Amino acid sequence: MVFAAKAAHVVFQAAGAHPNGDPGDVRILEIELKAGAKNRLKVRAFSYFDDQSKVRKIASRSIRIDENGWNQLLLEWKSASDNGSPDGFTRLSLIGGSRAGKSVEISGRVLDQRHALDIARMGVIRGVDATTSGSCHFDTFESYRTLASQ
Repeated sequence: MVFAAKAAHVVFQAAGAHPNGDPGDVRILEIELKAGAKNRLKVRAFSYFDDQSKVRKIASRSIRIDENGWNQLLLEWKSASDNGSPDGFTRLSLIGGSRAGKSVEISGRVLDQRHALDIARMGVIRGVDATTSGSCHFDTFESYRTLASQ
C-alpha cells in the first residue's frame, strides 16, 4: 500500500453499544497504519476512555512493521473495573513476521466495565484520500472473550 508520507489509515476498529441505551455505537479501540519517513509503515493502537467530562482518545507508541512481508498483530483489551480505576489496558503486539517481538501498551486509560466489544470493523475505516494506492490484505481474524496472555 502506498500513501503520502505521514498519512494514516484506521484499519481496525472495535466498538460497542452505548451503555445507557443511546442509538449508535461507542468506539472503544482502533489500530492505525501510518506511513513514516521513507514510506516505512508503522502501526499503533488507540484506546478511548471516559473522564466524566468527555470521551478522550489515547495513542500508544508506534511499532514498525515489514512493508514487504506479512505481519501478524495481536490486539488485547481489558476494560477497567469502573471509571475511576486504572486497571484496564489496551495492548498491541507484533507476534508474527520478520519484525515480531515488539509490543506497546496503553494502561489505565480504557473504558469501564459498562462497555463490551460487540462490533469489529476491519479494512480501511478512515483516512483514504487521493494519494492512496495499492492494496492491503487481511488474511485472518480471530476474536476471544478471554485474553491470550491469561
